[in-house]
Amino acid sequence: MKIAEHGPDFASLRVLVDSLPALIHTGLPDGYLDFFNQRWLEFVGLRLEDLEGWKWTAAVHPDDVTGLVAGWRACLASGEPLEFEARVRRADGEYRWMLHHKVALRDECGQIVKWYGSSIDIEDRKRAECRSRELRQILDLTPQHLEAHLQATLNVIPAHTWYAPPSGALTFVNARCADYLGLPKDHPLRFGIDTGAAWDSHIPLLHPDDHEESRRIWSTCLRTGSVADISFRVRNAEGTYRWFLSRVEPLRANDGTLLYWVGVNLDNEERKQAEQKLQEQQLELRQMLDFRREAEEALRRSEAWLSEAQRLSHTGSWVLDLETSELKHWSPELLRICGFDPDAGIPSTEAVRERTHPEDRAKNVEEIETAIRERTGVAGERRLVLPDGTIRHLQIVVSPVFDAAGRPIEVIGTAMDVTERKCAEEALRESEERYRALIEVSPQMVWLARADGSNIFWNQWWYDYTGLTRAESEEFGWVQALHPEHRDRWVDSWRQALASGGEWNTEAPLRRADGQYRWHLGRGLPIRDADGRIVRWMGIGVDIHDRREAEEALRESEQRYRRSEAYLAEAQRLSHTGNWAMNLETRQVVYWSQELFRLFGFDPEEGIPSTEGMLRRIHPDDRARVLAALRRAVREKTDYDFDCRVVRPDGTTRHLHTAFSPTVNAAGDTEDMIGTVMDT
Repeated sequence: MKIAEHGPDFASLRVLVDSLPALIHTGLPDGYLDFFNQRWLEFVGLRLEDLEGWKWTAAVHPDDVTGLVAGWRACLASGEPLEFEARVRRADGEYRWMLHHKVALRDECGQIVKWYGSSIDIEDRKRAECRSRELRQILDLTPQHLEAHLQATLNVIPAHTWYAPPSGALTFVNARCADYLGLPKDHPLRFGIDTGAAWDSHIPLLHPDDHEESRRIWSTCLRTGSVADISFRVRNAEGTYRWFLSRVEPLRANDGTLLYWVGVNLDNEERKQAEQKLQEQQLELRQMLDFRREAEEALRRSEAWLSEAQRLSHTGSWVLDLETSELKHWSPELLRICGFDPDAGIPSTEAVRERTHPEDRAKNVEEIETAIRERTGVAGERRLVLPDGTIRHLQIVVSPVFDAAGRPIEVIGTAMDVTERKCAEEALRESEERYRALIEVSPQMVWLARADGSNIFWNQWWYDYTGLTRAESEEFGWVQALHPEHRDRWVDSWRQALASGGEWNTEAPLRRADGQYRWHLGRGLPIRDADGRIVRWMGIGVDIHDRREAEEALRESEQRYRRSEAYLAEAQRLSHTGNWAMNLETRQVVYWSQELFRLFGFDPEEGIPSTEGMLRRIHPDDRARVLAALRRAVREKTDYDFDCRVVRPDGTTRHLHTAFSPTVNAAGDTEDMIGTVMDT
């Protein structure tokens, strides 16, 4: 895999991997090793092509290569991580023990896509273990000099070594370990002096996060007498921590008696850092793979959304290669807009030119040249002539693309089908012309004002009526046509409408060109934008002079009628006479004068009495005669009068003379019965 193929992120990752203190390599799923970092190449003194595939086995010690290859093949078969110790030949010809570790990287389906491996130099640890074995032999041979030999041996081991009695209390650390810890030269631990410390007295020397696990493992060793391996961080003389890999083993006498606990701590900081960096590298690789998958999926969705958006918005896109003068891209929607066959692929520039309206063809070249010359996007309009003769209108935008040297290499363009909009604009223009003509010939004043109330338009009727010029009517000049006595009231109401944003209605006299004032109704409504802000006011002025005169005449007539009603009521009161009216279709009383309420003893607050209520007030002996008279008058369509008695609620009897007459419509049918009643 070539790093450059994956862009600057992989190149940066290559620098990171080459800077790691560990020997890093990668492999394909079939076990073919395809990458070794710079540390590997420098360590073995070979080139990458000398190690690729399975050629790396030539650098492995002959005694170890069979086992390492077998372990690697078993790892490939199972997919499980591999950890194996084998010697590798250094560039100077010396073989050094290495701990080889391999782990698989899987995709979201669990399939192995890559193997990652590291090799850590453990030569010093191996030598320490050898020294430990030699120490055991010495202890078995000279038990009487056990402690002296033990200290002497531990002090020459190139690692941090220590021992403790069976109780577990740390008693001795070698010089290397003591110097690391910063112990004074006379510290008891340098000389193996038992101070009676607790079994876990060494725990405070470790990183706080490692206390619990270290104490648990050490306690298990003391309880079971077993060997243990553990990693922990140890504080040095400067107060910083480094990782150590510690191995502790019991030293026993020939009879199995536990004599000492002996431990070796190997500085594991570089390996831990390498492992951490390797984990970070693997995490970064996974994230990059995830990002790549997400990016590819996002790109797929974006392309689908773009295609759908172009379809919905009737917009297409294209790319022109300036070197070849051929189109590199032509979107599906643009194929549809231009009437090209989608199965025929990207059309040629000549085919596009042929589809362009003859009068617009020169614009194709002109706009591209302008965009390149001015190094900016250029917009324009274009007409297409489809094979069936249909003309489509397009809104075009072209934008040039330049290379690193500033040379134009491509032109990217978009084309929006605005045929419907063009047709709508033409229809709107015609509609506006019609409405403007209607407004101009309308026998009403039509006006348009800004949001602040200043006028920007009057129709011709205003100028014909007022005799004012356009200059005299603009802004607020129109107020001069108002009657002086009503001008302030009109202007105040207009200002209130502007402040409230509500509908405006007011009436005032306007001076006609001949000097006569006629009453007009002014009405206005606000025009708002999408955000609700008032952008214009539109209204009319209607001549209501004749209507006002008619209303005034009607008011005077109503006043005369109310006076007549009052005179009649007073005359009836003085003459003890009342009148009534009945709808013959519903058989209900529809009118009952005030004096009649008094004569019959009805409460005026309860309203007009019903026909049944009226008949119940007639004396029982007269009721049949009254009903017969009513029926006869209706039947014969003639006037009728008679005398009858009325019994009021207080028991008093009134003698009344009644006269009534039916009204007959044009068809000869009786509709109402009108009658008078006089108290005799």
